[in-house]
Amino acid sequence: HSWDGRNFFSIPHDPISQQYRVYDEIEVEEMLETDPELLRKGGWGWRGYAQRPHQIGRLSRKQCKSWITPLHKKQGHAAVAHVRHGDFKNTTGYYAIPMSDFYRSFSREGYDMDEVAVYSDNPNIPANGARRNLLSPWDDWLEIAASNVIWRSASTFSWTAAFLSDAKQIFSPNVVDMIPGDVVEFYPGNEKRLHHLFGEMITKS
Repeated sequence: HSWDGRNFFSIPHDPISQQYRVYDEIEVEEMLETDPELLRKGGWGWRGYAQRPHQIGRLSRKQCKSWITPLHKKQGHAAVAHVRHGDFKNTTGYYAIPMSDFYRSFSREGYDMDEVAVYSDNPNIPANGARRNLLSPWDDWLEIAASNVIWRSASTFSWTAAFLSDAKQIFSPNVVDMIPGDVVEFYPGNEKRLHHLFGEMITKS
C-alpha cells in the first residue's frame, strides 16, 4: 500500500501491493534469527512488534540512516524539543511531560526557556521559533531531526527523529511509573524507555 512518507523519504523498496499475513511475536523472532535483514524488507505484518527493545537492538543506526534518507533538506535549530501531550493525557502507560520539566532541563544545560524551538501537538505551548506544520507532521519530524540539540518526548515520533539525526546532543526523559506531580528528569542519549512496556531503546552504532 502507499505510504505518504514516500513523499519525504527515499525508500528503495516498492510499496506493499497486497495484504500480508500477520505473524505473531514468536514467529517474528524465529524469522529474525535466520534473516536479520527482515527488519527492513517489509512484505509482512507484525502488529508493531518491531518496536520491542530487544528487536530494535538488532538495528544499526548507520544502516537505518542509509535506508531512510530525506528527499528534502530541512532547516533545523540550534536546540529543539518535542512535547507530546494530546493522546498521552488519556493513554494508559504514557505520561504527558509538563513544560516545567522541559524548562528545568533546558536551564540545567545552559539554555533559556525561549532559546529552544518547541514542536508540539499542544497549540498553547510557545513555539519559540519552531516552524510547526499542523498539516504535515513529516515537516516537523524532519526539522527536529535536522537540529543540533534535541530534547525528545517519550514518543517514537521524536525517538526516531533523534535516532536518525546527526544531533550533537540528545536528551531523553525517564517517564516509567511516573504519576502526575512527579518531576521528570532528562538524561543524555536516546536510549531511555518510552513507557512501561519498553526497555531501554539500545541500538548498534
